[in-house]
Amino acid sequence: MPVTSNTGTVTPVLGGEITIATIGGGPFDVVSAFAIGGGTPDGFGQLIYRLYSIVGGLSSLVAESTIVGGGASSILQWQIPGSGGAASQFVRAGGTSYTLTVTAVPGVGQTLEFATQPRSPATATVAGDDENDAAAPATISPVLVVPPYSIASSPNVAGFAQSMDVSVDQTGLPQTTIITIFANNGPGSVEAVVQSVTLPGPDATTAVLRNVTLPAASVYRVGVSNQSGAAISVPLGIATYSVVAVAGAGALTPLAGNVGVSGPENANLIAPTAPLQGEALVTQFGAAAWQSAVQNNPYWNQATWFVDPLNSTGTASDANDGMTVATAVLSYNGGIATKWGTYSPRLRQNTSIQWLSSQLGTGDPVILTPIMDALPPSTAGAVLMVSGVLGPSQEVGSGVLAGVIAKNRTTGQLLTADLGVVFPQGTLIQNTTPGKASFAWTYLNTGGTTFNLTQPLAPIVPPADFGNVTEVDTWANGDTFVAYAPVAINVIKVQPLIAVAAPIPTPTQSLQLINMYCFSVNGAGGSSIFIYNNVTLTQCVLDSYLIDNTENDVRRTGYINVCAIGGGASGNASNIFSMFLAGLNLTPDTASYAFDYDAILDAGFGSLMRSPFSDPIVTKNQQGRLYISGKSIWNGTWDLTNGNLSQPPACVIWGPGLFEAQGAGTRIFIPDAPGSAETVFLNTGGIHLDDQTVANTFDPITNVWSGPFTITAANIDNPAEFNGFAINVGGACITNQGTP
Repeated sequence: MPVTSNTGTVTPVLGGEITIATIGGGPFDVVSAFAIGGGTPDGFGQLIYRLYSIVGGLSSLVAESTIVGGGASSILQWQIPGSGGAASQFVRAGGTSYTLTVTAVPGVGQTLEFATQPRSPATATVAGDDENDAAAPATISPVLVVPPYSIASSPNVAGFAQSMDVSVDQTGLPQTTIITIFANNGPGSVEAVVQSVTLPGPDATTAVLRNVTLPAASVYRVGVSNQSGAAISVPLGIATYSVVAVAGAGALTPLAGNVGVSGPENANLIAPTAPLQGEALVTQFGAAAWQSAVQNNPYWNQATWFVDPLNSTGTASDANDGMTVATAVLSYNGGIATKWGTYSPRLRQNTSIQWLSSQLGTGDPVILTPIMDALPPSTAGAVLMVSGVLGPSQEVGSGVLAGVIAKNRTTGQLLTADLGVVFPQGTLIQNTTPGKASFAWTYLNTGGTTFNLTQPLAPIVPPADFGNVTEVDTWANGDTFVAYAPVAINVIKVQPLIAVAAPIPTPTQSLQLINMYCFSVNGAGGSSIFIYNNVTLTQCVLDSYLIDNTENDVRRTGYINVCAIGGGASGNASNIFSMFLAGLNLTPDTASYAFDYDAILDAGFGSLMRSPFSDPIVTKNQQGRLYISGKSIWNGTWDLTNGNLSQPPACVIWGPGLFEAQGAGTRIFIPDAPGSAETVFLNTGGIHLDDQTVANTFDPITNVWSGPFTITAANIDNPAEFNGFAINVGGACITNQGTP
């Protein structure tokens, strides 16, 4: 008889057991189950699946399996309760029907905060058959032509079958060719990667992979992944077969007609069945030559993904391949992460993920922790670009600029314009006037429909780097503009792991976020986004609380024209290597960045700029041009002598804010030149040392202390007063003496 299967989807509940799928028509002596989803945002939440056999209305627990939810789908490895025996993908138990349930439980070491958060939906397929009812043996010999960095599939082979042999003519095939066996139970079921192997080629030997154990399934197919830059032709030989008991003898004998694997021959490629809901990763069955599917998942080689949470195309589905706009997936976790089988795929080619529409709610948190590698012979690591589309669907207004007041650092004037409409803070404004193409953010509404705007930057062609930032200071009355609300994505963690990167120094970061609104699910600043080394965010607005955990590393992180309005904190002082270029940082907490290009630091009642006092890597802690509002507190060692990327004669601190140097040992270095303090400190809110408005000075030649004097830029420069050195004795100082 054919395989009996059923697929269900439920949302697991912590501690609650829920039925997910049931099959009837038993008894079966081969029962397999495939499952995906059901994870927590941190990726550690576990699920317990239980299989019950039902006889005459009596339900008995016959097997259970514990897995980590939310990652790849898997063929469940069953344990018989109380047996202590080895796990198996098969269950043999009498019964007229079988029920599969799921229970959410905390993961090992998982915090209560994440363990109690809602789970993503879990989908499972349970399938059963009798070993004596195996399908007739099948032998096919397709030749698959696979484009560069692509995947192709053989025709389907009907199940249930107990075993499969695959032969591959490796003549001329590169080492980057991956062969994968898939199993499923028809459209809508959970598909599983049964085995995956990277060919050792090229050579002239036909490699035969024998006796691969197959799960209970109605469909099997073989996929070929080409990770090279040239198209390949792959001759395959595929055979399925089974052994059955001879009646009354108890012996096993092969089914008649099993002729094994014949030599490869030409055949037309038949498209696989309708897309399925996931890819499972199952390792080390059968022949020792097989490697773990975790190491060779063919979806890791897919260079383009599209995500459409609102189904704006009308064709989005997590069962799609995600390779085109027309075949976009609905969600990141269900459509991409489950196919990858992890949040940390090994990416060896440049890869892009583009959101076509916004996420709604909390059900699809985005965690990006890829392993960035290279495809030999290249020595330059791959780049993952994650972006939101910026087009008509994101437009929230348009018009003509009026009442424009140009930026002026000397007077503390930001770029100001009447937009004719009241937009929220963090609206992206594009100047569409020919010759003035540039982007800025709405910062403050100064009355009516007039706004202070952030520094406009010319469009940045991805992948972004710190060397292609250009200010545009030509906005004027009559210029046309378009206002955008970028695509909303619930990004939680961005931490690429670098296996191979471009040689140092390199301006291109390995993971880049572009044109998106990284939103907080609990309102502005109510939830967090964690950013680590080797990341660039470009033209993104964040209302999540930004936690920058960048370590001391030349592969610094960059925020280019970013509008961070949810607050934030440095995970450590070492994120001074993070570049914050133009844009807005609205934080009352720690903001230890290397600012430049007239970035705005709105410090509120007090934002701490914290730098290491002494560090073998962080030796300069340079700042460029920075607008401050509120109280900006500077702690540690800071070099304001040489500017930053924009390379003015020195750093320029301007705007209405208060510059506060604070803490014993804090040293603020300014250029050793006449008038340098008045060049650096253009801010009108004052200069304090440890909350003091007066300070002393010391002349090392005469060995004489003098003061106190009122702390102003002019007095710091005045030879008759501070003469370039102002110090709160036992506390902070501003000095033009010594070397930063």
